[in-house]
Amino acid sequence: MGDYSALLADGIDIETGIMNCGGEEDFYKEVIGAFLEEDKRGDLINSYNSEDWNMYAISVHSLKGTLRLLGATKVGDVAETLQFASEKGEADTVKSLHDSFVADMDAAVDKIKQAVGL
Repeated sequence: MGDYSALLADGIDIETGIMNCGGEEDFYKEVIGAFLEEDKRGDLINSYNSEDWNMYAISVHSLKGTLRLLGATKVGDVAETLQFASEKGEADTVKSLHDSFVADMDAAVDKIKQAVGL
């Protein structure tokens, strides 16, 4: 396992993510690959654009779980805030956080991919 401590300041703990995946770095990489293939990000953006807050809540809930599984807890925590806001129909809260959440999620996933050599 590599040294991923540089990402801790960004709220990304890859070592915990690997442990969440049974301690197997190869399985961790598979989870990242599946995350990218499933394109839950696209579902989130589509539901945001259509202001379908019920579907948004489902999409962001799924992203929250995967982000936390991967060790991106900081972004996962924002996903949780978005999930609860969308479940309550708090569109203003969702709209105020959505763009930065998507950018932060993309950045976290890019950092993780680079760190593990994907």
